[in-house]
Amino acid sequence: MMALMSPKVWIALAFAGLLAIIGLQQVRVSNWRAAEAAARASLAADRATYAQAAQIAEQAARAEESRRNEATRKVVSDAHIETAAAKDAAGAAERAAVELRQRLASLIATGRKAASNPSAPGRSPGDQGGDALDLFAGVFSRVDGAAGELAAYADALKVAGQGCERFADSLQ
Repeated sequence: MMALMSPKVWIALAFAGLLAIIGLQQVRVSNWRAAEAAARASLAADRATYAQAAQIAEQAARAEESRRNEATRKVVSDAHIETAAAKDAAGAAERAAVELRQRLASLIATGRKAASNPSAPGRSPGDQGGDALDLFAGVFSRVDGAAGELAAYADALKVAGQGCERFADSLQ
């Protein structure tokens, strides 16, 4: 029993306990460092995965942007072509209207000659047949001009509306 009371035994036991605690701490630090290394490796892998996903998403966004820009360019180009065709058609209609106006002018001139000739059948010297022709010519001229303007406006609206529809369809 005396041997247990000896200071050498107590010092040896304290030293052994201290070594055990130090050894335990070394194991804990080593485990913590391994866990930290694993977490850093996992974080690096996640960052690489996210960077790759971001790159793929950016490429997809660029491709979609290019597709939409190309669709927009095509719609605008088609609208310009259709507008030019509508203007050509309006020009042809205007040329036809000019021919009709010339024909009407010659008919009015012929009618005035006939109205100024009192010996024409069914005419008396006091009749003014030219007034009706002038009224008809004026009404025809105004209606023809308004119809031309309305047709040009309708053509422009049609082209714009179809272009808008194609653009909206291309975005889907």
